[in-house]
Amino acid sequence: MSPSPFDGLSQESFTFLQELEQNNNKEWFDAQRPRYQQYLLEPMCELVLALSEEMLSIDPELETRPAIGKTLSRIHRDIRFSKDKSPYRASVWLTFKRPNKNWQDAPAFFFGISPSQAHYGMGLYAASRATMDRFRDYLEEDPHTFLQQVIPQQSDRFSVGGDTYKKPLNPNLSAELQHWHARKTLFMHRFEPLSPPLFGPQLASTLQKDFLLLAPLYQLLWQIKM
Repeated sequence: MSPSPFDGLSQESFTFLQELEQNNNKEWFDAQRPRYQQYLLEPMCELVLALSEEMLSIDPELETRPAIGKTLSRIHRDIRFSKDKSPYRASVWLTFKRPNKNWQDAPAFFFGISPSQAHYGMGLYAASRATMDRFRDYLEEDPHTFLQQVIPQQSDRFSVGGDTYKKPLNPNLSAELQHWHARKTLFMHRFEPLSPPLFGPQLASTLQKDFLLLAPLYQLLWQIKM
């Protein structure tokens, strides 16, 4: 089965989000809904389909259906408990994760766009202390495998993210390991400004290659959860 054709995003995708940020109300959005469908929802669905085969090669249990609530984010915000009553998000994203009600504490791949940039990577949205403690145990028990096999290919393309503790939890570790060991949660991510790489079919192949670079860390994060 060949991947679905993906023609890329367009400047209109970002222009719509820029305008939504300035006109965040139901009347404006209802009038502009065809633009949302054409420039955001449809290309993001196509991107999910273009990536799905490669993602399933990383993990056959990943959800790859191109649908809102499955791999695609909702444009509507949940404002019930928020002081910000803006009804819409000025961003859209896709997520490849295993179907699980506790997905915040499980690794996932993501790609999203906002009015001024794209942001993508892989990691834990809100890791539990137990998950990160198991990750720290792994670093202490097998630092060589982690440094030599898990992360080398990622360092040039991605940055490590996640809040850190102010003081080292294990002062005896090397500075390179401290960079990972001190995380309260963990993800690898990359930002892309508005530029030609976002506006063509090559975006899908770039994401495929970059997500494959993150696969060893993804597999490790699942390993420590088992």
